[in-house]
Amino acid sequence: DISGVARVDLSVKMKKAGKCRHLNPNDELTKAKSCRKRFKTVANSGGKWTRSANPLPQGKYRVAVRATDTLGNASLHKYGFKLR
Repeated sequence: DISGVARVDLSVKMKKAGKCRHLNPNDELTKAKSCRKRFKTVANSGGKWTRSANPLPQGKYRVAVRATDTLGNASLHKYGFKLR
C-alpha cells in the first residue's frame, strides 16, 4: 500500500452557551467565538503529538481528528468528553 499517513490534524474545542473556545497552536484556549471547525496540524506520519502540561478547565469538550494519507484521502473521527 503506497498511501501511508501524510498528516494528522486535530481540533479541540470547549463549548458553552452556543460559543466555543478552541485550543490554539500554543495549547491555550481562545476567547469564545464561532464553533466552526478549526484544525491544527499536530502529528506527522510517525503519529507523534504532545501538548503542554497546562490543564484544561472543567467543561464539555469536542475533539475531532482528521488523518490524511499521501494520496489525499481523509478520515475524520469525533469524540466528546467532560472534565470535572
